[in-house]
Amino acid sequence: MIDLMNTELIMDTELIKPKLFLCKPDLRRSTYHKLAEAFHIKQTVSLGNINELSFELPLYITGLGGILKKNTHLDSVRPRFLLRFEKGSYKEYYIIDKIEKSSNDRDSVFVQCFSLGYELNSKLIKDYSVESYNLTAILRDLLKQSIWNIGYIDVQFDLKYRSFEHSGSVLEGVQKLATTFHSLIVWDTNNRQISFYDPEHFGQNKGFRTSFGRLMKDVTQESNFDEFCTRLKLFGKDGLSIQSVNPLGTNFIQNFSYFMYPFQQDSQGHIISHSDYISDNLCLKLLQYDALVNSKSGSFQALLTQRNNMEVELSVKENEYAVLYTQLLVIEDNLDTANGTGQSTSDLIQQKNNKSAELTQKQAQIDSLSQEISVTEQSIQVLKEQLNMENNFTADELKELNAFIIEKEFSSDIYDDPMDLLEDGKREFEKLREPKLVAKVSLVNFFEILTEQHQWNKLVVGDMITVEHEKLGISMRANVTEVEFDYEESSIDVTVSNAKELLTDEDRFLQNLYKSVHSSNVVDMSRTKWDDATTTANEVASVIDNTWNAVERDIVAGVNESVEISRKGILIKDPDDPDKYIVMQHGQIALTQDGGNSWKTAILPDRIVAERVMGKLLAGVNLQIDATDAAGNKTFSVNQTGVKIMGLALTIEGGLPANQLDPQFKDGLVQMGRAYNGVVIDTANGLVITTNNNLVRTKLNATEGFSFEKYTSGQWVKELFYDVSKGNLVIRGEIDAQGLRVKGKDVLTFDDKIKVSAIEDLVVGGNVRMGPNATISWGQVSNQPYIPVLPSYIQQTKIGSTYIESPTISAGTMSATKINGAEIRGGSITSNTTIDVTTDLKIGNNIIFMDGQSSTPQTIVFPGRGSITFKTDGVEVGSYNSLNLQCTYTTVNNEEVATKPWVITNAYAKFK
Repeated sequence: MIDLMNTELIMDTELIKPKLFLCKPDLRRSTYHKLAEAFHIKQTVSLGNINELSFELPLYITGLGGILKKNTHLDSVRPRFLLRFEKGSYKEYYIIDKIEKSSNDRDSVFVQCFSLGYELNSKLIKDYSVESYNLTAILRDLLKQSIWNIGYIDVQFDLKYRSFEHSGSVLEGVQKLATTFHSLIVWDTNNRQISFYDPEHFGQNKGFRTSFGRLMKDVTQESNFDEFCTRLKLFGKDGLSIQSVNPLGTNFIQNFSYFMYPFQQDSQGHIISHSDYISDNLCLKLLQYDALVNSKSGSFQALLTQRNNMEVELSVKENEYAVLYTQLLVIEDNLDTANGTGQSTSDLIQQKNNKSAELTQKQAQIDSLSQEISVTEQSIQVLKEQLNMENNFTADELKELNAFIIEKEFSSDIYDDPMDLLEDGKREFEKLREPKLVAKVSLVNFFEILTEQHQWNKLVVGDMITVEHEKLGISMRANVTEVEFDYEESSIDVTVSNAKELLTDEDRFLQNLYKSVHSSNVVDMSRTKWDDATTTANEVASVIDNTWNAVERDIVAGVNESVEISRKGILIKDPDDPDKYIVMQHGQIALTQDGGNSWKTAILPDRIVAERVMGKLLAGVNLQIDATDAAGNKTFSVNQTGVKIMGLALTIEGGLPANQLDPQFKDGLVQMGRAYNGVVIDTANGLVITTNNNLVRTKLNATEGFSFEKYTSGQWVKELFYDVSKGNLVIRGEIDAQGLRVKGKDVLTFDDKIKVSAIEDLVVGGNVRMGPNATISWGQVSNQPYIPVLPSYIQQTKIGSTYIESPTISAGTMSATKINGAEIRGGSITSNTTIDVTTDLKIGNNIIFMDGQSSTPQTIVFPGRGSITFKTDGVEVGSYNSLNLQCTYTTVNNEEVATKPWVITNAYAKFK
């Protein structure tokens, strides 16, 4: 950590004044001139950012005898030259960016500079993209084409792995890298080094306090609700979210403590203070809900761990199955070769049977694991259902809570793991779950007040200061994020943010109490990666943690030491960086890099504890390295027998040069992404085979299956491929079936027609459509077909040995409930039921009743009018009203029986 405002305390009458030195832009940064005539010097120091410096140089200066002469330094001040800024023991280099010459009442040249890190803005990097890299590896790549180096990197950033993409300047890339890992940049312009610190452990509270009338000229405080939220939705790459690792099954985390404050209950559950926003009933329900989630969080974490372990084991089994299947294919190929060459196949058949049995057994293991994963997943879903908010709050309570749901979104494509997304989302939510307080304080430049020498080293960017203004009701402690020095006006403008209002002990207790409300929705399962492998807490990690804590307790106990060497210990500080110092006490040595916020390096009589151990070690057979997990498995060991790595990956960053590889091994390697006679293997596309003219290629991978593609109109078009989602084989062109055989028979005739003899059964699921000139020759069909289903207009009609040949139906017998048609012809029509004729019945000759010898009368009936009945003893004519005989006379056997007038008069005639 670099103390940007640290100065040497001079107890005489000397004041600290800034000094400017013009330097050449060579590696030695040779001093050219001291710019003692500079005025209107302004400096802006920003936390984690590029600092700024501006000043003016006069065109003329006063020489000997009071004579004005041209300022010769102006000819040396050029863009890209360097400037060394000194104030006491503090030094910083700047690069000149802009020079403005103006003619005004002062006749001066204005010079604007940025701190030396700005020179990285001139270095470009194009299309940089990596997967699962830690911060140091990415920073090393970004700085590769520059003369800047890597300084201190907090170890946690090397235990996290992120995807990272960037195109643009190196400076933008470095700033983007800090955002990606949620880290703080510290620029060391003296050594051209870039360091990355954990913001949580950066800065101290050295006791700087200002109030109205006490160094303060004026103050402005602003409460910013623009970035405040009570519910934060988290999203990663390709829509990834946290549902799978969130016990509520939601894609958000939430916290309503701001609106619940200052609700409080006593030990008997009586409400003794009320929320300013939320009703007492809803506050109670929120606390009960939080308790429920807390009680289930352990079970949820255990289920997640169980599921993850089984998924890892399933992946191993599936890989083993793939290896066995490949071995089976090799055996089958050898068996085919043996059969073709007449060799003995008994051993190969036995190998095939054994390998098939192994595959069956492996598949059974896979099925069993899949079932166990399914059961565990069901348990997780049941738990999520129990914790569903809709199942724990009434509709009215949810409506009341809705007014206090303020949503924001945290989204970044760098996250491809839901647990990493959740972990960083919690850290981001801590910044947003309370309104941000920002204060701007204008101070007197106390660096020019001798009586304030004890304060000179307390105003440091990143440190905490206390700001109070009784009349405005301002009382806050906040981190300094920016300081602007105007050395001409003797003023200092300080910006503080991420502030928390100072509370009484009781208020602080209440806010800490409700800070945890719904925090259990975000399951605290911190997970880091080491070489892409998940690490578990083991004995070594426990010893390290306990050692650090013990060392910290001892050193904190001596925080009030008044001398550097005493019976309480020895304190050794770096004069250029007071945050780095060593404390020796209680038979141990401890080192800090952040002013005592943390102690990550310690030397004890029996061991050394540190995040990093670097150097050279000469040891014989007694050297042993042992990494054992919680289950007692030795995951990594080094001893006199050699090196053993169990179940982990060995990663060599940057790889090994070819001259260090065994020639036989090297020549047999296949590099990812490299073409071998048109064949390329990479992680994105799998196996790709391309012709020399780049017009045809073949792809094979586990995601898309396989495809044969042609380069047409500027893009690759799949001509033949397997559609994995539908399980279909798709062919866009024609199939050349010349020489195609089915079950040993030729399918095509000499004129490219399909042979029926090659097809035993033709099964058609839909319709068979034939052209206007197409025919079916039934003469070649020995068994004429039976048609079980007919169109609706002749439904239920059964046609036996019948065939249809337009425009006639030829059949022996046809039975139907109803036959509709314009004309029916035939030799005879026979019916044993009534035949209804709704129109005229035309008969060419006679109506012949059944056998005339029958004793049963036959009658022609005219419904409602009359009838004619034929009996064995005569004919009887009946009428419902009258019987009119329209004839001149009536005869029987050619003899006149009755005259017309008589019949007309009597209206009745009966013949016997």
